[in-house]
Amino acid sequence: MIGKIERLNLRDLWKHEALDFTTWLEGNIEILSEIVGFPINDVQREKSTGNFNVDLIGSDRNGNNIIIENQLEKSDHDHLGKIITYLSSIGEKIVKKKIYQSLTPYINIKMTLSRILEMN
Repeated sequence: MIGKIERLNLRDLWKHEALDFTTWLEGNIEILSEIVGFPINDVQREKSTGNFNVDLIGSDRNGNNIIIENQLEKSDHDHLGKIITYLSSIGEKIVKKKIYQSLTPYINIKMTLSRILEMN
């Protein structure tokens, strides 16, 4: 059966980012793996980094940790700050930020962080 594709408000599907969306993504990580083009293994939800919890943390096929900071709305400095905090706490070289709207204001920052991480 062919149906009509309709645009949905993500908050109608997942009322609470941490309780609803993060839990759903943890159980459906293969969807994100397909989008990013590599498997994400051993996923843990709300893993402690000391004073803060990472939404999801997994590993790639080489055992490198992957930090996933979820965000259902437009990207903002709060979530970018969280990623930087997680990097300093966990010391990982791979960061994936799954968002659903444009990252335009943060593309240069993300590229700079990637270059800094590659140098380390």
